Amino acid sequence: MDYYNSGPFLAMPLWYFDFLIFTPARGSDAPVFIGRSSTAARSGKSRAPSQNGINSVLRKLRFAFRLMIPAHRGIGWNWQVKGVPSDPNAKLSKMMYVRAHLQHVIFTYLRSVAMLVIMGFCSAVQKEYRPGQDWVSSALDAMIGWSGAIWVWDRLNCFYSAAAALSVAIGVCERWEWPPLTGQIRDAWSVRQMWSDVYHQVLRRMLQQPAIRFIRLLRLRKGSLASRYSQLYVSFAISCLFHEFQIFNVTRKDSGELAFFMSQPLAITAEDLVQWAWKKWRGQSPHNGHVRLHKSIGYIWVFLWFSYCLPMYIKSLRDADIIRDVLLEAWPLEKGSSIGLTMATALKA
Repeated sequence: MDYYNSGPFLAMPLWYFDFLIFTPARGSDAPVFIGRSSTAARSGKSRAPSQNGINSVLRKLRFAFRLMIPAHRGIGWNWQVKGVPSDPNAKLSKMMYVRAHLQHVIFTYLRSVAMLVIMGFCSAVQKEYRPGQDWVSSALDAMIGWSGAIWVWDRLNCFYSAAAALSVAIGVCERWEWPPLTGQIRDAWSVRQMWSDVYHQVLRRMLQQPAIRFIRLLRLRKGSLASRYSQLYVSFAISCLFHEFQIFNVTRKDSGELAFFMSQPLAITAEDLVQWAWKKWRGQSPHNGHVRLHKSIGYIWVFLWFSYCLPMYIKSLRDADIIRDVLLEAWPLEKGSSIGLTMATALKA
């Protein structure tokens, strides 16, 4: 629990400095609740409850809840982060909407349990593999990394869908306030795409705003190469610090977080360089066949990259006993480990 409980100690000061110190309370840059209305967004008029509109305890609690979860990405506010996915359930009736999210809760939870079983299985088999089978160990490493990543993905989406279903069912929130937490996997044709468009955006503003202000302090020209990449590296550095702080509260040491998170901007820089060189050599090509080829190569690159780097992060969480099911605790890992040991013993015999 120390791992998860330590997060707010960094998140809350970052939010505090962002909104209460550096963001003006009045003027065009002030945070304004515009709701769902696009006309309100264009006119700049706020649909937020006035002070008189939230005078009851119930309304205050309702507004506070909406600030706690949906507002992390600025949903309904004039500072909403870019690239929020469209909601395929937006046109469903209230009951069908709640039902769809509850089904998603069940699906993501069951898959997360299955991922823990797979992780336990691969971890047990890896301990028993014979020397000289490095390719087997690498394959098992990749499976451990991907099973852990899918577990994190499902854990986040399970909680998010549960909160969406409950809040909409009891009338605390409206359906439009809960667009999908993550993007589509089909858009993960580059490491940059994976982090910017596909993975969750809950920490987007928390990581970007300090980076943007740091770049302004350096007086780098907006949109310049130096500005873009400085912002990229500073954002990942803050994310790295965030996760380092969490793991330090458990293990009192770095367990792979530095290597994992700070290797991501390096990978993005490398793929940007390759894309730039390719365009210089071959030129821009709108041909659909070329686009499909480029994306296919991108998918392979993303798969290989994360197969390489995910284990260094996921295995540290596993070894620190952080990865476990919210209900079944360590049972899925232990079950998978038992199956893996049985199979490894049988193969040795």
